[in-house]
Amino acid sequence: MGFLVNAGGFAKSHRSRVVQDCTPLVDAVSETFKRVQAPFFCPGHKRGVGASPEAMDLIGRTAFQADLCELPELDSLSSPNGVIMQAETAAAKAFGAKRTFFLINGSTAGVISSIVAAVRLGRKKIVLPRNAHQSAVHALVVSGADGVFLLPEYSEAEDVLHGVTPDAVKQALEENPGEIAAVFIVSPTYHGVTSDIAAIADIAHQHGALLIVDEAHGAHSSFHEKLPTPALELNADVVVQSTHKTLGSLTQSAMMHLGKECSLEDADIHSALSLVQSTSPSYLLLSSLDAARAYAAKEGPTIYDTVVRLAQDARR
Repeated sequence: MGFLVNAGGFAKSHRSRVVQDCTPLVDAVSETFKRVQAPFFCPGHKRGVGASPEAMDLIGRTAFQADLCELPELDSLSSPNGVIMQAETAAAKAFGAKRTFFLINGSTAGVISSIVAAVRLGRKKIVLPRNAHQSAVHALVVSGADGVFLLPEYSEAEDVLHGVTPDAVKQALEENPGEIAAVFIVSPTYHGVTSDIAAIADIAHQHGALLIVDEAHGAHSSFHEKLPTPALELNADVVVQSTHKTLGSLTQSAMMHLGKECSLEDADIHSALSLVQSTSPSYLLLSSLDAARAYAAKEGPTIYDTVVRLAQDARR
C-alpha cells in the first residue's frame, strides 16, 4: 500500500482511449426545457417564474429552466429505458462496467444499496474496515446484517490509516465460513492510499463473497495511465464512486458500477436503490453525471497529465 499507489500496478484497458462525445441526457434536458412553454407539472418554481430573486441571482434562470421532473421524454431513474439508460450505458463503457447506475444521493446511496442487495442474496454478515464511511454502518442497520470489523493498517510515519490487508480479509472469511455476503473496503482512502484489491477480490470470491469497493475518491483513476488501476479492472464486483469529488459533476451526484462478473442483477440493485433514492430525482444532478463522463473520457488524459505533473512537483 502507499499514497496513490496500487499493488495491482498501473495497467489500463482500452477505456482511457474510448472516445465518447455523446451526451444523451444533457441533450434531452436541453431540448425539453427549450420546448416547454406551459409547465403544468412540478417543480413549483415553474421554470424560475416562481423563484425568489435571491435564488435567481445565485444560480441563474437556465438552472431553473433545466430543473425538470420525470417527463416521458426524460425517462425514469428507477426503471430507465430511454435517455437515462443511454447515459448510464455510455458511462458503463467509459468505466469498464457491466452496468452503471446514476446516483442522486451521493455515494451514500450506492454503499447502502449495494450492501442491502448483497445481504438479500442470503448471507447475513459483511466484512468492513473501521475507517469505512458511516454509510456502510447505516447499511448494516438497514439490511439487518452483522458487521465483521477489521482494523486497517496504520502508518505512524505518515500518521494516516491505510487499507486492510488480504491476510486480514482471509482470516475474517475463514472465521465466518459461509456467512459473509460481501467484503467492503475503502480504496483509495481519503488520504489517497489504495489497497491490494486484486488479491482481496480473489480471496473474497474463493469464499463465495462479493467484493464491494468504496472508490468515492477514485473516479478519476480510469482516465490516465499513471493513476492507480481502478477497482473494476481488479475484479471488484461493485464499485461506488463520488463523481462529484474527483470528476466534474455537481455535488451529491455519484455512480455505482457492477463488475463484469458480478452476480447481482439490475432488479437487485433497483430494488435496493428504491430505499435510498428520491422518486423526484434532480435532472441537474443527472445531467451533470452524463456531461462529466463525456468530458472525462474525452479530455481526461490531457487534464490528468497536468494533475500528475503538479502532484509530482509538489512532492519534490
